Amino acid sequence: MDGSVNSSLRVSIMTNRHTLRNAAIASLAASGFLCVPQSACAFDFEAGKTVVTIGGYAKLNVIYNDASDGRQTGEDPALGTDFYLPFTVPVAGDGESHQTTYASAKESRLTLESATDMNGNALTTYFEIDFLTADTGANEAFTNSFSPRLRHYYFTFNDLLMGQTWSTFQNDDALPETLDFVGPAESTIFVRQPQIRYTWGAFDFAIENPETELYQNGGPTALDPESGDVNVFRLGTRTNDGRIPDFVVRYNLETDLGSFALAGLGRMLTVDNGNPDFLDQDDTQVGYGLSLSGVVPVGEEDEMVFQLNGGDGIGRYMGFGPADGVINDTGDIESIPQYGGYFGYTHAWTSAWRSNFVGGYRRIDNPVEFTGTNAESEAYSGHVNLLYSPVEPVTLGVEFMHAEREIESGADGDINRVQVSGIYEF
Repeated sequence: MDGSVNSSLRVSIMTNRHTLRNAAIASLAASGFLCVPQSACAFDFEAGKTVVTIGGYAKLNVIYNDASDGRQTGEDPALGTDFYLPFTVPVAGDGESHQTTYASAKESRLTLESATDMNGNALTTYFEIDFLTADTGANEAFTNSFSPRLRHYYFTFNDLLMGQTWSTFQNDDALPETLDFVGPAESTIFVRQPQIRYTWGAFDFAIENPETELYQNGGPTALDPESGDVNVFRLGTRTNDGRIPDFVVRYNLETDLGSFALAGLGRMLTVDNGNPDFLDQDDTQVGYGLSLSGVVPVGEEDEMVFQLNGGDGIGRYMGFGPADGVINDTGDIESIPQYGGYFGYTHAWTSAWRSNFVGGYRRIDNPVEFTGTNAESEAYSGHVNLLYSPVEPVTLGVEFMHAEREIESGADGDINRVQVSGIYEF
């Protein structure tokens, strides 16, 4: 996950918005020249009034996965093998466990930052790519070739941010440090998307890309048309009918106890009667959510992170699903509530050795009369790892994860996963 980066470098690698802005302003004030925070081994150079920084990390993951009830949904395109996604956990499949071992360098990442003094104004840009979830027809038999994908690309001008980056509803500083790319995916606010954000003191205000995802009346398809097994894929259908941006307000609080963020989300779920996937259905429904998160130092070396989330119709913002809502018997949108959260604790055994203990849970209150009994009702996961950093830029580690998922019918399934990773940050 993005939390797989060494916690001492997490802020700079994950490009926290406030850190970039505050560092740029402080540098301008101190020297009249702008400087972007940098990871331990990042390379930077000057071009006129601009400082350019090249960074990222190289990472190898070796993952052994044991699914209790059949092959993971999305296993072939690597949705369920590159990192843990709750909706890929097999439920009521063929009744046989399925094991795979998978190695990949796709999480490796490249970043390019720039910072410029524009007549006393702080102008920064940030660009980041990796190779995860790339569907290019590449295979493990020969080349393992994967196309890059855009993660972040935005600029800031003083307190204004425009471009694609983490949703303002997400506090990326509070993500736990796991070798898995996402960690407790069922309970995490985890969205990157285009947005316009303005920072005013401790407040962030943003308008962000709208995208509504709905179940048809009756919910997820009960049976896979090819295999006849229960279909565990949780995704609904994207309507592409959004007219009003999603609105986010976040308050960031720094205290002697730690740093905290409280965020509120407002949305308009929309389906249009001209939509070929939802013929003769035309409705708009309000969705909303709240998220409280924080990072709390414990003693001199340890750290606790947490996130508590909930809302009605927040869908894709939390835990990679469920759908935002479902079409009810009258053809209107019935929003779907969900809530959950995670807790993570980092313990430093020595200056070079540390462990993380992470647990997450998510509950979905489906209107079963409309979604049917094949919709996901709850999921949880636990992670424990041992990480070794002989020098700051290098981390070697092993992690164990157990995750379970249940649908409204009561059918459930689980996976056990062991991951070994090596990371070099630059």
